[in-house]
Amino acid sequence: MKIAVILGTRPEIIKMAPIIRVLERKGGDYFILHTGQHYSYNMDRVFFEQLKLPEAKYNLNVGSGTHAEQTGRMLMGIERIFMGERPDLVLVQGDTNTTLAGALAAVKLNIPVGHVEAGLRSFDMTMPEEARRRAEIFRNLGRYLATIADVVRGLDGDAEVYLFGSVAEGRYLLSSDIDVLIVTNLNPGKVLAALWEKGIKDPFEIHVVKRDMLEIYKARSKLIKITQ
Repeated sequence: MKIAVILGTRPEIIKMAPIIRVLERKGGDYFILHTGQHYSYNMDRVFFEQLKLPEAKYNLNVGSGTHAEQTGRMLMGIERIFMGERPDLVLVQGDTNTTLAGALAAVKLNIPVGHVEAGLRSFDMTMPEEARRRAEIFRNLGRYLATIADVVRGLDGDAEVYLFGSVAEGRYLLSSDIDVLIVTNLNPGKVLAALWEKGIKDPFEIHVVKRDMLEIYKARSKLIKITQ
């Protein structure tokens, strides 16, 4: 399996370092793609030196610019490299322009994305970091829902999982939460704890109810069944 490790800012270099070390230790087939979002010595090079990380195979050197300019240059460069390298998995970290460009390029080429630490949860959509984080979750919504279904059915084979609310109705831009309904006789705390361990947190709003509540939810909102 070939893995692309995407980074471009000081936090990404620091937080991807343990993953890079594991890949090095295990002789993994991987490459580092640096976007150049941070490019000064004190925000970039010094961390490669102190953390003793291998050089990036690619550096896009995008430099400064508006969010659109910077992200656009990254997207074009990353896509070109992906088309040549054909990685099997793309790893991104946090909620930066680099994260957005790397994840979007991968998704458009049908390459699975691993999102390492989703970044700050400010709940303030005027912050570009929060907007990018939400966008990343919606782009990978199918994978998140599959994880929820797998966890729940692992606890209760008869459980049912539904997507409902504004997201189920196709009103993504009006939604601050992704509402998921879990119908089971299990203790809600047990279900929520298991999902939490798998990283299912904000913006997912999990409702765990008994089967006799299902008709009430059906009357209130469109339901899309996730489990078979």
